Amino acid sequence: MSCHSVADVPSSSSSTMLPAEENAMGCINQTITEANELHAAVEQLSGAGKNSKQYRYLEEMLTRLLLRLDGVDTAGSERVRMMRKDAIVSIQAILDQLELKVIAA
Repeated sequence: MSCHSVADVPSSSSSTMLPAEENAMGCINQTITEANELHAAVEQLSGAGKNSKQYRYLEEMLTRLLLRLDGVDTAGSERVRMMRKDAIVSIQAILDQLELKVIAA
């Protein structure tokens, strides 16, 4: 799913939300969903080193999610800004967990 496709974004029940804000929130929600899927993979990771394909894949995909969030325009919305910030913090925590798993291995 592309974050920039308005057709892919579920409609909001709030009639006061601007299309740009709705699109941004849809992108953030999709990114969080993908991060949660990757988090499950990080949870299952064991015995992998930093040079393993599995580690490099997870690190790359989580980094791409951070870059996607960097490209989200908040459209001046404090709500979108906070949502994006929370998503970034969550993904960074998953990356930290990934790093710790490798150190512990």
